[in-house]
Amino acid sequence: MARFFNYIRTSPVLFPRCPRLLPTPSITHLHSHQMMGKIAEMRRSAFQENLIRILRTEMNCDIELRCPKEPVKQFGGFTVDSRPGKQYLQLRKTHNKKEDIKVDATMFDGFISGESDTDVKHHISLVVDIIKGEGNNVLQFICSAWPSTLGIEKVFRYQQQKLVPIMNPFMGPDFKDMDEDLQESLLEYLEERGINDDLAVFLHDYVVNKDVCEHVRWMGNIKAYLEK
Repeated sequence: MARFFNYIRTSPVLFPRCPRLLPTPSITHLHSHQMMGKIAEMRRSAFQENLIRILRTEMNCDIELRCPKEPVKQFGGFTVDSRPGKQYLQLRKTHNKKEDIKVDATMFDGFISGESDTDVKHHISLVVDIIKGEGNNVLQFICSAWPSTLGIEKVFRYQQQKLVPIMNPFMGPDFKDMDEDLQESLLEYLEERGINDDLAVFLHDYVVNKDVCEHVRWMGNIKAYLEK
């Protein structure tokens, strides 16, 4: 008899088991989830506002302490293009009504250290194009500008075809390996066209100011993006 009642209690046919039901989310649970989302959004907003505030502070410090100036437009007969947002500037002039001179100068791209930590000399690279005729006859100088001196690294001639330079032209020997008389003559050639030590001094002062302007512009661009 005991076996009979035990069978009845455990039989899935006579007493089928009800499926387990998952609890229905309560209104309180949904409200809590929404609140967490709002809190996360507020935290993101606060972080963004803090970032904007830091950028604004840094911009004001750069402007007040480093005092960026309005870029110079003319120097030694050259028209100076600061190329805002770029890592170089460009100078152009006409010489003797038949030569178009174009100088592309980088921002600081190297340095050498002196005897003390504060004795640092920065370097600027220059590409000087002296163009004759319709722009397809070019004498190019690769130059180095230190704080008070300008030197030649390479000089070569090439012809452009449809304003596209010939790839991989033969660039000749290094300037330092040339005959001394030839070196002197090439330096005088550039000197006559305003490519000299005075230009090196000007470029270093100009690039110091451009560096500040570009840093402020960079921070301003990021700030403007975050504020949208």
